[in-house]
Amino acid sequence: MRRRGHIFYSRIVLVLICLVMCLWSNLYAIGGSITEAEKSSLEVSARKSYIKRCNILDRNQKLLQESNVSEDGGVQTQTADEYAHAHSIGYCSDTYGSYGLLKNIGERLYMDEDGDGIGDDLLLTIDSSVQSYVYQRIQNIAQTELATGIGVFVMKPNGEVLVNTAYPSFSCDAVSDLSKASDYMNEEMAQKGDSFLNTNLQMTEPGSSFKIFDYAVIDELGYRDEVYRDTGKINTGGFLLHNDSGAVYGDVTLDYALKKSVNTYFCHYMMKAGKYHISSYATAILGEESIGTDFGNIKGQYHFLIKEDTVSEWELAIGQNAIGQGGVLVSPAANAVMLNGLLTGKKVLPFEVQGTQPVDLWNGNPPVSDQTRKDLKNALLKTADGYRIKNAVSGYQVLAKTGTASKGDGTTNAWIVSGLVKNGELKCVVVVMKAGTKEYGKSNRELLIDVYKKLVSSGACL
Repeated sequence: MRRRGHIFYSRIVLVLICLVMCLWSNLYAIGGSITEAEKSSLEVSARKSYIKRCNILDRNQKLLQESNVSEDGGVQTQTADEYAHAHSIGYCSDTYGSYGLLKNIGERLYMDEDGDGIGDDLLLTIDSSVQSYVYQRIQNIAQTELATGIGVFVMKPNGEVLVNTAYPSFSCDAVSDLSKASDYMNEEMAQKGDSFLNTNLQMTEPGSSFKIFDYAVIDELGYRDEVYRDTGKINTGGFLLHNDSGAVYGDVTLDYALKKSVNTYFCHYMMKAGKYHISSYATAILGEESIGTDFGNIKGQYHFLIKEDTVSEWELAIGQNAIGQGGVLVSPAANAVMLNGLLTGKKVLPFEVQGTQPVDLWNGNPPVSDQTRKDLKNALLKTADGYRIKNAVSGYQVLAKTGTASKGDGTTNAWIVSGLVKNGELKCVVVVMKAGTKEYGKSNRELLIDVYKKLVSSGACL
């Protein structure tokens, strides 16, 4: 009978272990003997009979990872292009525990000896051909630019994750294999520069890509049509903040400010909104600081603003965070969830396992109006046009906002947060983030367009 589940499997294994122990005890009691090797062999045989790991397939039923029970009773995996898919799959090791998807799906990993049970082949939403292509690209870029990490995260409006890959990556097969795990974990990882840290889930300063959030707040508060007189600098709690490259823009409105990424404009209106409005919208739009998914936790740090007591303290905090610096920390996956929500009116929890029921974290009550969502989409299309990528994908339109967060060591975090639109409908959201680079956010444009073209040709975004 199918769908017997992990409880059934656990009881069977428990019974078998008890039988092995009883057999050993009885032999000992009647003067017989059983060696430790024989005892271990019996336990391995029991395990091999009743533990069978499911295989993992992508959205097109292409095999991503095959699992087999080895001679010593451990699980060995064979993963196609494992470095490209490691952060999507994770690992499950008898020695080192579990991580990522393989940790969070739990009992769905296992079948009984007949192949029955809830662990039947696991189908993912990932497009493996696109993900392999993207990983190869970001590996080459990271090595050329000496970036410490690059993440590319792609999700559909309903929450399906099409791409979740990052460099550096790791060997999920080595970690899972008892005969290889120790050498890999203790020596080879460091030598190869491998890492379990998925760049898509790591919090970092988002730079001007965070002005997407600013735009929504300013529009909702009714400042859209006001004209701001820019002089190229603004006082934020005693700190003089300038536009990039010292530019002066004169009369500025909201859409133009987003297109040109006018720092002074966003600082002015976010300070005008005040810390309580901003904290309220941060809670409503960005939500909890950690969101659990089937592949890991999506994190962001937003709620510090209300802690600042004096006017100068919160003005300085708002000024820094309006331009995505200071205390605001966002992961690429969190930025993707935010943009998807602001464009669709549904803050959908992303997922990798097919058949997952989409969850709207806003429960049908988005914190921004239909008009604000429409305004934001049009403004981001204009911004992408300024980057010369709006019409770079035939039959589609690209909307985007870049960001460059300066770090104290002379490097930057270079972002591009974007969406692909066809006939006015959002098809997917793509976030690219390079950490520890010398580049600006706009340097991600070529990679972004190549990702979109690959997604379109694969049919994943139809």
